[in-house]
Amino acid sequence: MSHLVLRSSITSSFHSLVTSSIFRRTLITTLATLLSLPVLHQFLERFVDKRWGPLCGRFLTLKDGTTRRIVVHGDESVLADAGTGTVVMLVGGLSMGATTWAPFQRALEEREGRVVSVAYDRAGNGWSPAVDDVRTYTRTVDDMAMELHAIMEALHLVSGDECIRHVVLVGHSMGASIIQALLFSHPQLTLRGIILADPTPVDLFPEMEAGQHAMHAWMLRHSQPRLTLLSLGLGRFYDLPHLLLLGRTPSPSPSSLIAPLLTPAERMDLGYTTSVRSVGLRMVLNEYAVLVPTTRSLARSRREGRSTATAPFVRVVEGDRLSGIQDVFGIPEDEYYLMRRKAFEDWGRDLCRGVFEGVTTDEGATHVGVILRPMLVDVVGECCEEVEKGEGWEGVAAVM
Repeated sequence: MSHLVLRSSITSSFHSLVTSSIFRRTLITTLATLLSLPVLHQFLERFVDKRWGPLCGRFLTLKDGTTRRIVVHGDESVLADAGTGTVVMLVGGLSMGATTWAPFQRALEEREGRVVSVAYDRAGNGWSPAVDDVRTYTRTVDDMAMELHAIMEALHLVSGDECIRHVVLVGHSMGASIIQALLFSHPQLTLRGIILADPTPVDLFPEMEAGQHAMHAWMLRHSQPRLTLLSLGLGRFYDLPHLLLLGRTPSPSPSSLIAPLLTPAERMDLGYTTSVRSVGLRMVLNEYAVLVPTTRSLARSRREGRSTATAPFVRVVEGDRLSGIQDVFGIPEDEYYLMRRKAFEDWGRDLCRGVFEGVTTDEGATHVGVILRPMLVDVVGECCEEVEKGEGWEGVAAVM
């Protein structure tokens, strides 16, 4: 009998709750908020993109009429002076735009003194608008190399296959692959230096290629639910407060490592472009999709003995702390590093027809951390000093 009384009491209470005006107003408000999020996002994205824009940097117009966001540090008149300067172009890794290089830029300025740093976002990354429908078109590494060349032309660093300024290219992770594609597509370029920071190996052992396929599959599995939420206008505003207020995202990411080293304006730019703009996540999936085809294409070009651009200074800087090697690649960590180093050394000897300075290991550096530590700054500074001694020019840095 007591059970019947309790059940009746619970039923009565529930009926009173759901029929109350407070419950109805709360339910209607919640549903209206959820349904309005896509509209709110579209308004926010269009308003911020067109009326507010990035807090750091400005847009650069390329020859084809498209634009890229660039960020300038230092005396911009030095970059504009075609008679002086060694220009160091830093090419960001997968999904990493100009803002991720900000700590490196400041460290390089402090070391080199008179330095101009110019950072830019690839198409669809950061603040740069996508130049194609990212839902139907996959950008290849050759497209990204052409983009790099177009930006160098817009900055008056090169003209066709001729370097009109002294240029040093520095690429991190997938950015190193973009540089290698540029070397193959413009073999007449004479560069002053090439420095690859923890690059994606070109000559893959079977175990390493299998690991890249596993990484791609993992990325698709974990990103598709988030992309669906973004497309519906949901989940867009979850990471942003964490990044702005706490300097990290709820789950581990490159942004969590870099955000604490950024200024408030840089952190706002990073948070908005990584948490609100859905095109950015689509471009990440695009770059993961071309990861394996890129390494195969570059390895094939190397085996065929294709000519590349020249450089008198070639160096690889690697980190030695990669997490999940055993789980992703299925081989012990020490074996993976031996394979990777051999791939780096073979690449350095065969490409660029330059002087390979070898592989420098930044002990304790993670894959992303290698661009946040003094070792890479020292290597880039060493290259700039060699150029300056040989030509008597000041060092200038342009960062991508």
